Amino acid sequence: MATAKLTESLTDSVNAGVIEVFENQKKVEIAARELNESTAAFKTTAASWAKDLEAFDKELRAIGDFENWVRAMEHDLASLAQALENKTRESAGKEEETK
Repeated sequence: MATAKLTESLTDSVNAGVIEVFENQKKVEIAARELNESTAAFKTTAASWAKDLEAFDKELRAIGDFENWVRAMEHDLASLAQALENKTRESAGKEEETK
């Protein structure tokens, strides 16, 4: 009888440890599943952010290109205006000489 009680006590002790390990294993599996889901969601969000940032960068570059085009046009128009002004002065000077 003492042996049976000892065996039962040891078995209960081992079973309690096994039950605790099993419960901890279930908690770890649940936490790992949640982490995996969170990681997948973050990966999707990060990919979306990267796509949005790339589109923003493209638009920003287009604005820069447009600004450069405007500056080039301003320069060309200023050069053209100066050339026309010079030609007008030149023509006016020739008319003065002929009078």
